Amino acid sequence: MHSVETQIQYFIQRKGRIHLSGIIGRLHWIEPQLIVETLEKMLIEDQLNGEYIKGHWYFIPKVEIKEPKKIYAGFLYPTKSVGCNDVLDTMQEVEVIYHGNDQMVRTKDGKVDFYLNTQLKLEAGKTMKCNMAYDYRGRFYFLDWINPALQTEVREQFTFTDGSKIHWIDGTCSGVQMFTALSRCKVSAKACNLINTGKQQDPYMEVAHAFNKTREEVKRPLMVHMYGSTKQPEITFGEDVTEFYAACEKALPGAYEINLAMLMLHKAFNKQALEWFWELPDGFQVNAPVFVTEFVSMEATILEMPCEMTIGFRRNQPNKTNKSMSANLAHSIDSFVMREMIRLATCDRAWLDDVIEQAGIKEGTCQRMDYLSLVHAKDAGIQDLDGLLEIQCLLSTMEPFQIIPIHDCCGVKEKYIEDVQRLYRFVIGKLVASSYPEYLKDAFGVTWSDGDLKEQDVLESRFALCEE
Repeated sequence: MHSVETQIQYFIQRKGRIHLSGIIGRLHWIEPQLIVETLEKMLIEDQLNGEYIKGHWYFIPKVEIKEPKKIYAGFLYPTKSVGCNDVLDTMQEVEVIYHGNDQMVRTKDGKVDFYLNTQLKLEAGKTMKCNMAYDYRGRFYFLDWINPALQTEVREQFTFTDGSKIHWIDGTCSGVQMFTALSRCKVSAKACNLINTGKQQDPYMEVAHAFNKTREEVKRPLMVHMYGSTKQPEITFGEDVTEFYAACEKALPGAYEINLAMLMLHKAFNKQALEWFWELPDGFQVNAPVFVTEFVSMEATILEMPCEMTIGFRRNQPNKTNKSMSANLAHSIDSFVMREMIRLATCDRAWLDDVIEQAGIKEGTCQRMDYLSLVHAKDAGIQDLDGLLEIQCLLSTMEPFQIIPIHDCCGVKEKYIEDVQRLYRFVIGKLVASSYPEYLKDAFGVTWSDGDLKEQDVLESRFALCEE
C-alpha cells in the first residue's frame, strides 16, 4: 500500500488546488485525523504549499514546470489488457526510457509493459522516473509533471523526435459515436458521421435545430448529458429542459436511448447493485463500484489554525440516483477502441503472418463477443482465418505508425491521417457487426432498440474521425 504522503500528493497534483475537506473525502479509507496530521507534517517539511483563507485550509502541489516539452499533458492507454479496480492499486514508480524511435516504460522488476509514442525529448540512453497508473475503465494516467489544466495548452508544443508536427484527429462527439455503434441506429449514425451523407455532420447542430437554439447554447449541455449529467441541462435550460431532452431523442434516438438506459440503471433495473462488471472485446475487465455520498461536519486544526468543514464521504452502497454509468460505459468503449487501434497501427506484420499460418492448422476461435482482437490473435484457430486475413489485407496497405492517444483524440504525423481514420472506421465497424451490444444488454439487465446500421456503412463513412 502506498504511503499516506504519496496518496495525498497524488490527489493534490490531480486537482491543482484542493480544500482540506476534499482530501479527507476522497481518501475516505484513511482516518481523517491521520490525514490532518500528515498534511501538517508535510507543510512543516515544505513538501506542500498551503493557504489558510477565511477559516479554511487549501493545499497546492509543489510542481515546477520549466520545460513544457518534457511534460505529457494527457492520458495514455496500456498496450495490453489489464484490469483493476482503483487507480491507486496500479500506481507505481516507473522509468521512461528512450530507445530508438520509441519511449518505453519499465517497471521496477525490469519488465517492459508499455510502449509510449509520445517522445518526451530524452537524450539517447537517458531515463526519467515518474508515477503512472490506469483506472478501472482502461484510461491510463501519468501522475507526475502534470497540471491537468495545462493539457490543451501544452500538447500543442509537442513534436515527434524527428521534429514532425503532431496532427490531432478527434472523434465526432465520441460518447454519441460509442452509443450509436452499440445501438446500430442509422439516424444517430448520420448525425455523428458514422454514415457518409456526403458532407461532415455536426450532432450539436442537429440537436440545436430540433430545439430551435444555437449550437453554442446546446454544445456543453449535450456533451455532458450524453455522459449522464442532468444538472447542467437543467441549469442551462430551466423549464425548457424537457424540450431539450426531446430534441436529443429526435436527433440522436439510438444513442439517447442507451444514455437513458444507463441513467435508469439503478432506479429501474437493479436498485440493490453494489457494483457493475463488464468485459471489453479485448478482455479488459471493468469493475465500477456504486457509491453514495454522505455529508459529515468536522473540525480540524493545522499549524494552530482551526478549520470547520463539511465532508462528503463516498460509501459503497446502492444508489438509485447514480448517474455515472453513461460515462463509465462510453469511456470504457472508447478506451477499447483506442487500444485496438494502437495494436493495429503498431502490429508486427511478420508476427501476424505467423499467427495466420498457425491458425490454419488448429481448431477453435479466439474471438470474444464475435470480435477478433489482436490481443487474443496468438490463440486464433481455423474459425478466425477470415478475420485475420481481413486484418492482414488492411495493414498491407499501410506501414506501421505511431498514435499518441488522449482519450478519443489521436495524435499522428500528417502522412498517417488517412490511415488512422481507416483504423477507426475498421474497429467501430467490427464493433457494430459483433454481438457485443447483446452482451452488454445481458450484463446490465437492460434493453434498447436495435437498429440496422451495418459494418459496411461505417467503413464507407468519411468524417467519423476528423482533424481538429
